[in-house]
Amino acid sequence: MGLNEFNKGEFYEALRHWENIWKDGSEEERSNIRGMIQLSAGLIKYNQKQFTASSYLLKKSIINISAAKYIHSEIDISKVINKINQIVKNKSSDDIACLTIYKK
Repeated sequence: MGLNEFNKGEFYEALRHWENIWKDGSEEERSNIRGMIQLSAGLIKYNQKQFTASSYLLKKSIINISAAKYIHSEIDISKVINKINQIVKNKSSDDIACLTIYKK
């Protein structure tokens, strides 16, 4: 559910979905969803022109998405990380519009 919202550019709705998993989930579930929460929050901050906070959250999301055990079977991690790096580097909303997380 969160992935569909994220792919439509509805970052706040995706964040809310993933935060519910965080709130009710086990430690293992939390460690797998942490990066997605940070990614969504980072993009929300980016859209609010809070670039320092956005950059921090996006960089943290790379670390946590890379470390997630089960998310790797769900999405193409390397493509997601490359897109996040482009957003941080270029500070371009065009890069955000192109950030879609496809299931494998």
